Amino acid sequence: MGLGSIFTLLGRIFASAPLSLLFAGAGVQHFLDPDLFMTLMPGLPFPDLHLLAVYVSGVFEVVLGLALVIYPSPAVCYATIALVVAMTPANINM
Repeated sequence: MGLGSIFTLLGRIFASAPLSLLFAGAGVQHFLDPDLFMTLMPGLPFPDLHLLAVYVSGVFEVVLGLALVIYPSPAVCYATIALVVAMTPANINM
């Protein structure tokens, strides 16, 4: 691996670090205070599955947040965008 490749990799890591911390931190918060996220979902369908949805989205946020730093790639970016789109109904419902 050449010096240019190392600087490119470091640049990607430092560029993605703030977003990574945001996603991973929010994902951890899903497990520490799930009731906070449950309050965002009162009008959404399938109320029996809301807690499961909070935990599943928390797992995805932590995994994608870490992946943004460990393996910054277009696939990880697209998956992160897909997660944001999937969570948008709950965020609009706030």
